[in-house]
Amino acid sequence: MESMILATKSGTPIIGQIAVVMGWIMNAIYKVLEAVGIQNLGLCIIIFSILIYLCMTPLQIKQQKFSKLSAIMQPEIQKIQKNTRVKKIRIP
Repeated sequence: MESMILATKSGTPIIGQIAVVMGWIMNAIYKVLEAVGIQNLGLCIIIFSILIYLCMTPLQIKQQKFSKLSAIMQPEIQKIQKNTRVKKIRIP
């Protein structure tokens, strides 16, 4: 346990904390598999990767929706910016 915590230490505060939590999760998965009778680190890594992917999926969906919305809004934003430049030139 102690060597795992040392392996997940980082000098950066936020990354270090995330790494420690991820280490705890990985250790918990390994202990559950060990209790079932499977002592396989490769399987533990695969399950951990699937869990991380499932946690990231909602963020990916939000990012894709925002990207589509941004692509739709971009021509309108450019029109507004162009009109604003024309008005600024006429004022003086």
